[in-house]
Amino acid sequence: MRLPMPAPAPPRPLERAEPDALYPLETDEPMASSLSHSRAMQYAQLAMSYHLRDVEGLVAMDYIFYYRELPPGATGPGPAVTPDVMVVLGIAPPRDTSYRLWEVGKAPDLVMEMSSRATHRQDQFHKHDLYAELDIREYWLHDPHGGYLEPRLQGWRLASTGRSPASCGRNWGRRRSPARCWPPTRCVCGTRSGTTGF
Repeated sequence: MRLPMPAPAPPRPLERAEPDALYPLETDEPMASSLSHSRAMQYAQLAMSYHLRDVEGLVAMDYIFYYRELPPGATGPGPAVTPDVMVVLGIAPPRDTSYRLWEVGKAPDLVMEMSSRATHRQDQFHKHDLYAELDIREYWLHDPHGGYLEPRLQGWRLASTGRSPASCGRNWGRRRSPARCWPPTRCVCGTRSGTTGF
């Protein structure tokens, strides 16, 4: 005797788009542009993970960071960036496969981008300004190719008094008006002490 097939469940009405449509797990942002770029990202993530091995937090590579929640009724995708490496201290790593600022309640403490021919201008200008606006404490750029940044490793630290306009040196680019930097000054890596807050 065959049992009758169960009736299909009626479709439920959606009041807003499904989360994966609003915050997809993939973006159009370029990933590593070369083998040296990929190795630099992996090395930075492994080195930071080892350095922070006794600290609760998240050290992630190519992790989608949604920084603004969409209003009800909006269609996706939400505004996002995918840092090459990011560090968030004092949190349990989210279970989700993306980092949503409004759910975690804290911006990353450090972001590092590996600059390439395709990304170095965006890293120096757009992402620099975006990360400052999001109050990310430290922003680092590394040029694994050695052809786009001088010096090849550069960092900025957010001042405790907040952001203020500052004129950066010749390495910042050719803007006529002062660029918004993390005051007071740019840090250039040399010795381990004094290079970052980590």
